Amino acid sequence: MQLQIKQYQPKPTRIPSKCFLTLMLLMLIAGREIKCEAQMRLFVLGKDAGWLLCKFVDDEVLIPYGEWLKEVAKDVEEVKGNALRIKCHDGKCIELRPFSTEAVVEEKSVKLQYPPELKDGKLYLPIRSLCELLNFGFTYDSKTGVGYICALLSSVDIKQSGAGWLLDVSLSSNVSYNIERLSAPERIYIDAHHCLIIPTKYGEVIGRHGSIARVRIGQYSSSPPIARVVVDTDGRLAWDDKTEKDENGKANKIRILIHDALASEASKGKVNAVKLEKLDGRVKGLITAEGAFRWRTFTLSDPYRVVVDFRNCELMIQPGSCEIPKNDIVKEVRVGTPEVDGEIVARVVFELFKPVRYRVIDKRADGLVSVEFGGSRLANATIVLDPGHGGHDPGAMSPPSMFVKRLIEKELTLDIATKLQRLLTSAGVNVIMTRSGDYYVSLQDRVNLANSVNATAFISIHINSYPIQGGKRGTETYYFTPQSERLAAIIHRHMISTLQLPDNGIRRRGFFVLRNTTIPAVLVEVCYINHPSDGALLMDEQFRERVATAIFNGINEYLSQF
Repeated sequence: MQLQIKQYQPKPTRIPSKCFLTLMLLMLIAGREIKCEAQMRLFVLGKDAGWLLCKFVDDEVLIPYGEWLKEVAKDVEEVKGNALRIKCHDGKCIELRPFSTEAVVEEKSVKLQYPPELKDGKLYLPIRSLCELLNFGFTYDSKTGVGYICALLSSVDIKQSGAGWLLDVSLSSNVSYNIERLSAPERIYIDAHHCLIIPTKYGEVIGRHGSIARVRIGQYSSSPPIARVVVDTDGRLAWDDKTEKDENGKANKIRILIHDALASEASKGKVNAVKLEKLDGRVKGLITAEGAFRWRTFTLSDPYRVVVDFRNCELMIQPGSCEIPKNDIVKEVRVGTPEVDGEIVARVVFELFKPVRYRVIDKRADGLVSVEFGGSRLANATIVLDPGHGGHDPGAMSPPSMFVKRLIEKELTLDIATKLQRLLTSAGVNVIMTRSGDYYVSLQDRVNLANSVNATAFISIHINSYPIQGGKRGTETYYFTPQSERLAAIIHRHMISTLQLPDNGIRRRGFFVLRNTTIPAVLVEVCYINHPSDGALLMDEQFRERVATAIFNGINEYLSQF
């Protein structure tokens, strides 16, 4: 079983304390970028690059080009026009030019949040954007004035190997690490130094495997950055370090073999039965299973369905064998054996009358996986939906000749928000729209509304555009405050899994509606209006319905964990 961890968007950069209060006041009043110069001590994969005079621009940090760059790149070449050509370890080539907001990556243009600057003969590089291109992370501690360029934890994987389990932790660069044991309760942990993770998965990452109860990841420390992988075990298990290290004792894949007598007993599991129970306005789906199985759950729309896939399992249930008690939540239960990623899975599908909160509880010790529907915290929530633009502000538009009918952002965002409003309202959510028609609402008025109604969250919906027609496609999700990061991560994960568009990541940006709201706030850029493929999808009403469903599922999951 593998968890893929997407590109890290690190903790917020803070302007140094000596100018922080003044600058923040100016930013709130003017709503624009503020530049400040200050000394920052830089560590690159644990190596001290010394104190550098850097520029802080909104949430970007401009760092003077120097020898430190060679620690994270295979080769760096200065080319004509004070430009830099950077060759990455994976063979990718990146070219940066002063004052250009576009980097050239493998002959393709990539948008930068802030351009490199040339001042007094020095080239200053936007470190957040550059780290993203190089597949590294960056974080800054304003209390100490220290910045860190770090490796990224990209995946965690566990599989059976004889009388044990092989646990692999994959990283974007070689790092030092240590493996230790803790007791009461028993657990083994791996610390990857000079490493960051993305907080899209909290608590349980990988479920039970024999005597391993679960595997968890977390950011143990952000200054200095230490990513921690914790293996919770039923008892005291021995392990061997199987990592292939470089001459400095570092590695980009940490591998340990955890000895477990139960591992050799792991065989193909069985999904034997499914039944429904009614209780206090809720419905519980009880799936009986046995053996070494793995499961994952996701949702589908139109009609709304909750799907539970069991891997490494045989399906023993006959279609149509599940009796449906009279209820207003679950309409039908179906089973099947589709192929997913080259593997036949045992699938159980719960079709619902309407979207409701659900949660899956692994009761493996009792031979059960329980899916509980209803009892949603959605009913107590107030969500502010913000369809971008409106009135005399059309937002982005597709080129006149790209489609039969020109796509206009303000129309698409209102349509998606209205569909999302319907889903949320049917689940009992109080929905407030910043606009419900084609009229202009200022950014300040949108923020004032969100802050005045004691809302649970603020969701702004937008459609993206790229300077070069057809130059970029895909989905990205933005946040600004730390309290908004988890909501952004959850919604983004549902957007990617539902829409299957290129994943452009979760990004921290100081957009007006994000930095001035006092509640968790997220801005979703669905896809690119001036890309032929993305634009064609936007023309399809069913696609816009899927967008609304993805955001709804993200809100649902976020509130269920609240």
